[in-house]
Amino acid sequence: MNYKYEIHCHCREISPCGHLSAHELAKLYEVAGYAGIVLTDHFRNDILEQLPGNRWEDKVKALWTPYLELKKEYEKTDFFIGRGMEIRFNTNGNDILLYGFSEELFLKEGENWLDMGLPDFWEKYHDKMLIIQAHPNRRDTTFPESLTYLHGIEVKNTSPRNENHNELSEQTVKENPWLIAIGGSDCHRVEDVAGSGICSGKRIRTEQDLITILENKEFSVI
Repeated sequence: MNYKYEIHCHCREISPCGHLSAHELAKLYEVAGYAGIVLTDHFRNDILEQLPGNRWEDKVKALWTPYLELKKEYEKTDFFIGRGMEIRFNTNGNDILLYGFSEELFLKEGENWLDMGLPDFWEKYHDKMLIIQAHPNRRDTTFPESLTYLHGIEVKNTSPRNENHNELSEQTVKENPWLIAIGGSDCHRVEDVAGSGICSGKRIRTEQDLITILENKEFSVI
């Protein structure tokens, strides 16, 4: 049996560009036949500023609330609710997907992440999480980062409101087959649901299951 997962989506509670609540996302993907979703809400300066609270601890609590509430809602089901992040460092407009970091690590050190830049971030955290560039070839807004600082790239992004040039990302992976090549719908709205994702013969039940499947490339891109 194969299991489909969305690993790039945004909820309106955190991402101002999102039109769907975390609950609505999960329900829509259930109906679409997926076995789970990973919330990868934006983390950048403007998001941080609009989160409630003055203390870092308060902002972290607000950032994780949709994920934690959704995880609790689905805890007695087989539908996987995962936690990720799409970070934008202050150095440029590129978006980087992060998977597998712990809540404890983010609470302790995440306040400094936005100012680090990708090279410094990679040096400190490459063994603590997966670092994957989202839609690296949106030429109007992004550019491909040095592969030296990435575990992988998103080769299929099906956001209908952007020119993603997925064919260029696919070519990069052909030339660098060691990269982890993922797909994601970059879901913000109803019409974005189930455009892409990953499909695996293994069911994901934990964050570590997700990391293992990605690292071992035990999946295909939908």
